[in-house]
Amino acid sequence: MLYRREEKKKSGKTSAGKFERRDVLLGLGGLYGATTFGTKQSSLALPVSPDISNCTDARETPNGVPINCCPPSAAGSSDYTPSAREVYTRMPAHTVSHDYVKKYSSAIAK
Repeated sequence: MLYRREEKKKSGKTSAGKFERRDVLLGLGGLYGATTFGTKQSSLALPVSPDISNCTDARETPNGVPINCCPPSAAGSSDYTPSAREVYTRMPAHTVSHDYVKKYSSAIAK
């Protein structure tokens, strides 16, 4: 016996008496999602921020090379200032002059 989609939605079961896989998956997803609301915040796998004020060098490796895993301190840094010269922009190939092509060809030949 064939059911229309609306009738199938009302009953939640197919003609064979089994639940549709889509309905079961949505139900389980809602169940597992609801269980996370009542838990502690520590069980949500939030990242732990490290205390970088007490950073020290790590132990040396077996080959004797020390591992520096500490971030650089902000005390020795300086502000970046861009250069004052103008940035070179290459001209499109279809707009260059014959002199430019000659200079380019001689530069490539060198």
